[in-house]
Amino acid sequence: MKRMASIMRGILFVFALTCLTGCIDPDGENGTIIDSSSTEAGVRTKDLDNLTGDNLFYVSIMSNNSDDSNQNVQIDMLLDEGVMEREVWNGTDTTSTEVILTEEQCQELREQIVEYSYAVQDKEKDYWPQEDEYPEMEILFQYEIWFGNDEYYEEYRQNGALCYPDGWDAFVQKLLAY
Repeated sequence: MKRMASIMRGILFVFALTCLTGCIDPDGENGTIIDSSSTEAGVRTKDLDNLTGDNLFYVSIMSNNSDDSNQNVQIDMLLDEGVMEREVWNGTDTTSTEVILTEEQCQELREQIVEYSYAVQDKEKDYWPQEDEYPEMEILFQYEIWFGNDEYYEEYRQNGALCYPDGWDAFVQKLLAY
């Protein structure tokens, strides 16, 4: 599991750095990078009906400079293992930290993330232009959660270039406070 977590962190870090350089929506679907593709182990979904605090096990959040913040942030959480990795950079300096979370902190984070996931989902049509063609745009945020069990999981992803989800900066600051 630790090897998989290390590989996932590396892939997510490369993806975040790519996005910071200004890229277009990776799937070309007006920001909806969620599809019905599936594997034996899981499926991407845009349906959060099966999401609960008890089955949420992985969270990845990337935030590019917002109007209220002069920093870029990447946060990855393995809630089953109680580990949060944070990377904050402001263009010149990068700070990386690993935080070991207590079970109480993990449960508190699960509840906050489940609640916030619905706020992200509610505004999904606003994150990208709704035309077939639009100019190359910098991705402002990426939000990804994995939930389910050892045998089957669901993956919800969202990103955007036009705006952030409601309360994004406050949500990111809460996560950085751990």
